[in-house]
Amino acid sequence: FLVAGVAMLGWVVWEMYGTNIGVRDDYDRQVTELQDMWAQGPVAAPAPADDPAEPNPDVSDDTPLTLADSNAFALLRIPALGLVVPIQQGTDPYSLSRGVGWETYTAKPGELGNFVIAGHHSSHGQPFDHLQDLNAGDEYTVETKDAIYTYRLLNSPRDLTVDYRETWVTLPDPYGKTMTATRHLGTLLTCKEVFSTPLRSIGFAELVNTQLK
Repeated sequence: FLVAGVAMLGWVVWEMYGTNIGVRDDYDRQVTELQDMWAQGPVAAPAPADDPAEPNPDVSDDTPLTLADSNAFALLRIPALGLVVPIQQGTDPYSLSRGVGWETYTAKPGELGNFVIAGHHSSHGQPFDHLQDLNAGDEYTVETKDAIYTYRLLNSPRDLTVDYRETWVTLPDPYGKTMTATRHLGTLLTCKEVFSTPLRSIGFAELVNTQLK
């Protein structure tokens, strides 16, 4: 029992602290490398969109730029949390250990529908450990090679908790719970508690601005 107790304590310490070692530095490295990669190629002339629903320059690109050792293709910035983190293509364990992950079956950044991002509440850099501190009206941006999309939260993640099996939150229209997209939405998703839990905190947002680079 003593050995089992020590092993369990060691696992908890590793999950809480060990998996975070060096992760923030890795975030910064990926951010820098992605920005450098974007700077090397041609970009569209600056043309801020008057309508948030302006055509998305990334929608037709089925092979977005990526880094050699990660699936990062965009950057997430949440000013209220002081967070800048790479967005990976996918939510598999490896991707979520390198940043936050885009649910690839959902809309692309800026696209009509629901652009869903998931991230760890604890461990592996815990990018969404303070997600529940956000309030309705707070904004976050998603930067791609060609544009910066600004989303505004419609609710606080602390006020909306669902079971992980409630997949309606990732539908194109989560409000109507249908597959018919009528709005440019974004969703931030993370575990509600520190340790593994079936509960998820959800923050819905809506696209309010598109700035082409």
